[in-house]
Amino acid sequence: MTSTLFRTTSKLTRALRAAALAAMVFLLAAVACPQEARADEPVYTETRIEGLSDAVGFEWVERNGDVPAHYSVFNPIPDDPVQHESAVGWWSFAKAAAEYDFSGYLVTLDSDIDFDKFEFNRDSDAGRKQLSVGSPDLPFAGTFDG
Repeated sequence: MTSTLFRTTSKLTRALRAAALAAMVFLLAAVACPQEARADEPVYTETRIEGLSDAVGFEWVERNGDVPAHYSVFNPIPDDPVQHESAVGWWSFAKAAAEYDFSGYLVTLDSDIDFDKFEFNRDSDAGRKQLSVGSPDLPFAGTFDG
């Protein structure tokens, strides 16, 4: 009976030691190799584009906790989203995108804009594409969340 009890205790002891060793290896790996940003999580530029100023409905927003720094496109008159001026934030963004490609930047749309009410290419024969973002010569290269 003693030898059976000894063998059972010995197997249990070995199993507990193996579990404790595995836990220590896991903890050591966690301490020695802390988690960095996951490969699938984008990293955005944290400083505004030099020379690009805020405009009505389009502004730079500093990092706030887990929310990365970004450019915000919004409706400056949210109480009346069908007025012509409700898309001025988008126009400001489109104008900036004619000069900057936003590579490495996050741009968010923070207000709904009903584009059915507006012309995308008014006077396009004259070169005006007032709601188009980017161009063949300077395509938008940032990340848009909207």
